[in-house]
Amino acid sequence: FGRVAVEALSTGLPVVASNTAGLRDLLAECEAAVLVSTEDAAALENGLRYAVNYLIGRDDVAATARAHAEKFTIARMVERYADLYKRILRFYGGLA
Repeated sequence: FGRVAVEALSTGLPVVASNTAGLRDLLAECEAAVLVSTEDAAALENGLRYAVNYLIGRDDVAATARAHAEKFTIARMVERYADLYKRILRFYGGLA
């Protein structure tokens, strides 16, 4: 899980991250994030330039970043796990 990415987003900062399975799942739909190819220095440089030139300092990007991070607060994650467990129990007849 990309906790560092979520923490950066929660402050309103955009994120430039490697396009790996966990980070991709976390950031793919976030307009305040740039995913770059792994082990590609030019892609990282381009991603950082894009973030500096087009994302950092924009109020709408900061708001988007913070809103995306809110999906991953401890309270929200606990709530989602509880809902998952309830659905599993219902599926197996454990809850009415």
